[in-house]
Amino acid sequence: MARAIRVVSVQRGYDPRDFALCAFGGSGPLHAVRLAKELEIGTVIIPAEPGILCAMGLLMTDLKADFTRSRISRLDQLTTDALQAGLDGLEADAARWFDRESIAAGRRMVNRSADLRFLGQNYELPVTVPAGPVEASTIAALRQRFETAHRLRYGFAADNDPVELVTLRVEAIGLVDKLDPSIRAIGAKGPAEPVSLRDVWMPEAGGSVRCPVFARAHLPPGHRLCGPAILEQMDTTTLLPPGSEARVDRSGNLIVAVK
Repeated sequence: MARAIRVVSVQRGYDPRDFALCAFGGSGPLHAVRLAKELEIGTVIIPAEPGILCAMGLLMTDLKADFTRSRISRLDQLTTDALQAGLDGLEADAARWFDRESIAAGRRMVNRSADLRFLGQNYELPVTVPAGPVEASTIAALRQRFETAHRLRYGFAADNDPVELVTLRVEAIGLVDKLDPSIRAIGAKGPAEPVSLRDVWMPEAGGSVRCPVFARAHLPPGHRLCGPAILEQMDTTTLLPPGSEARVDRSGNLIVAVK
């Protein structure tokens, strides 16, 4: 299964080996290192509180609203006035939303995009609409950006086929003050030593292994440990198989080197 996932990802233009794997949720850290090894990913990042990462993200995100308008038209038949009118209408909807949400003028952002496809396709790709007034170069840029996105996603682009506009989109973003999680005061709450030993069957070792169990809250920034090891905390359990090595960064994240 993991090997199939790798092939599909590469076909869509992204090689998993170029990225780090971030494990979250209650069960993610339990399986992340082994999954990363299958995908040939060299680094796994396990946040300080993986089990509540989604809830933290909700509290730290900006306000957003999406406005859409269907407008099916071939790009080579679309006039600049028609495209400008469609975008202006969506931006007016966004402005009214900003007013209702009492978002100050200096905290407003608007992103414009269009869903495009080759004529005859039944799926679309989103493409950013260039900023500024709509001109002939705007429509040409949409075509070029769509072809680039199509090549990245599917590996080819039909250069001579007509491109069709399906939907115009405006994303309205209201910027809000949020916590900066980049540096947090993380201090060890106990000795960075195993709290127990546990017999764990690990296929990497070919049998049962006497595995040290750590309380993750006891590990200070800069601390390093090698697998096999188990790290326990309230919201998850992290498994470090044999051959993996983890360090605690200054924000409390575990950075695991997969070998």
